[in-house]
This record gives sequence, structure tokens and C-alpha cells, in this order.
Amino acid sequence: MRTFGKSTGLGMVLGLSLLLAGCSLQQSVNGTQDATAQQNAVAAGAAANATTSTDSQSTPSSSVVLEKKPTKIAVVSEYTDDEWSAQFLSGIRATASAFGATLITTDAQHNREQMVSQLDAVIQQKPNVIIVNHGDADALKPEVEKAIAQGIKVITSDVTINVPGLTSQLGQDDYDLALLSIEKMAEDINGQGNIVVIWVGGYAPMDKRMKILKVMESEYPDIHVVAQFGDATNTTISDTMSRMEAVLRAHPNDIKAVWASWDQFALGAEQAIQALHRTVPVYSIDLSTQDVAKMRQSGSTWMASAGTDVYQYGVVATRFAVAAAYDQPVPRYYLLPGALMTKDNAPTNESIHAWFEKAYPDQNNIGLTPALQSLLKH
Repeated sequence: MRTFGKSTGLGMVLGLSLLLAGCSLQQSVNGTQDATAQQNAVAAGAAANATTSTDSQSTPSSSVVLEKKPTKIAVVSEYTDDEWSAQFLSGIRATASAFGATLITTDAQHNREQMVSQLDAVIQQKPNVIIVNHGDADALKPEVEKAIAQGIKVITSDVTINVPGLTSQLGQDDYDLALLSIEKMAEDINGQGNIVVIWVGGYAPMDKRMKILKVMESEYPDIHVVAQFGDATNTTISDTMSRMEAVLRAHPNDIKAVWASWDQFALGAEQAIQALHRTVPVYSIDLSTQDVAKMRQSGSTWMASAGTDVYQYGVVATRFAVAAAYDQPVPRYYLLPGALMTKDNAPTNESIHAWFEKAYPDQNNIGLTPALQSLLKH
């Protein structure tokens, strides 16, 4: 059993993370979202106002009119078998089509060695830009360095690969998403009781989310982690369901909540809870249409999930890729804003994308510089 201990140093610990500077446990969801939006607005503004070199002269990107050229973008993914990936790739495909770019996609089906091989094969096809989606940073690093050495622009998505010459590191604000979901759970269970944590390490988003759980442990002395498990495979949901059922049987009456660091974990946990006719609430991270439908079902105990507009994530990644292919400025780091969706505010007759458009009216303009708009006019 792991017990949450009390500490007065939360603000200082959170301050070590630039992304969470100034956050407090009582900060409102809107305030957290506004802070993230402001950070990203700075990055987007820098990209829009940056200069690009043409014939040794600097010209503001706002006045650049680009002429279309053959553009090839590759997306190398660790896996694509969940709805999150489907939404991400849908945004990529729609945006690549709008800009007339040729798209190459690969799927390693959760095999990290295969992902490295697929990245190597993609490099041989000489795309203008490669989007590396998830994966093992250490294993991918040599291939990323090889691509950059050959003049291929590389953008990473939800994986941190620190190499010189990387074009952009794009992601969700996983610190903020974890904070939103954990705070909601703690509020709902009145800061006390036994909880189950479903998590797996070795993935950049997961590792960031766990850091916030570790920080939050110091805030709630009466919340205890009685079980922790998790694995990411092509059978994650069914595996999680089986393991969650075992935990529920071992703790028939004393689990107050489940915190799932990934929506695939939440799906499995929720199925186990329903199968055993329990009423344990579930809190998670990431959002998909399937998640929303489950959350809104009568009798569902899935209470909330924090996430981003993944379709828009794919759109932004592709806009950055197109900009890079045309030697336009791209933010070196960018985080998509997130929000907390609850059982009460989950959409009924609109898409997640439409729901996020209401939360962030300006999100459709992220990365769409005047230079890129000139391409869409052709």
C-alpha cells in the first residue's frame, strides 16, 4: 500500500516544471487552460512573426506567398490500433490532402524494434518531413539523427528525442492533463480512501503523468494507493479488465476510485467494474468518441477524463510539417491545450472536435500562418 503524505512544498515542486509554474492545487480548470493557451499563443506568435531567409535577405513570413511544390510527409507510428490514433491520423490525412502533400504512414503495432526498422525504411524514401509518433526515444535517436543528417526535417509527437537539428517537439500538456484528472478525483472522494492506479512507464506522456501523481501524493495524507499495474500491448483493454477484476475481488468494499493514466486503461477498468456490478468511479487521461459514449452510458462510473482535441493535434502536426517542408519557421516546442471532460459536461450531439472548439475558439488557427494560407489559395 502506498500512502499519500502531506507536504507544504507543492508550489516549489511544481515550480520546477516550466509547464506548471504558478499552478496551485486550488487553481481553477479555466485558469489552468488559460495558462496553457497563453504559453502556446507565444509559440504560435513567434512562428507567425519569425523570419525566413530568401536570397540572403530576411522576409517576414506574413508577407511570404509560397508556390506549391511536391511535398512528401511520412508518419511513423508505434501503434495505430486505438481511437486516439485514429483521430490523430484523421487530422493528419485531412490536412495533408488540403495542402496537396503525399502521405506515407507506418504502424509498428506496438513493436518498438519494428518501429525503428520502419523509420529506417522511410528515410530511404526521402520524404521532406517525418513525424515520429510515440516510440522508444533511445532506440529511435540514431535513426532521427540519420534523417536530419540527410536533410529531412523531423517532428516528434509524444516522444522526447533530444538531438541537434530537430525541427519541432509537439505534444499534449501531460502535466496539466494529469493535474486536472487527479484533482477531480481527489475532490470527488473528499481527499480520502483507497485508490487503484493503472499506469505503465517507458512512454514520455506516461512518465510525465506519473510525475504529477508523485507530486500530488504529498497533498493527500488520507488517500492510499492499494494497487498499481498496467501494460501497453495490442490487448491492453482485455488485459486491464482481467487485472482490474482481480483487484476488485481482493478489495471487495474498500476501493474509492481508479486513476487510469490512459483511456485504454480506463476502458478496461470500467468494463471490469460493470462486470462485477461495482460502483467505483474512474478518472483518466485522453479522450475519444468511444470514451465519451461510455462515459455517458446510464450506470457508467467513468466520471471524468482530461484530454486534448486529438484531431486538431494531427492538423497542427501536419501544418508544422508543411511549413518545415517549405523552410518556414516552426515552433521548436509546442503543447496542445487540454480540458477536463466530465460525465456532466460530455457532449451528446456534437463531436469532441466541436466541443473543444467551444473551449478554445482559436485552436483552428494554430500553425496556420499567412504563408501556409497562401498555399491553400492555389
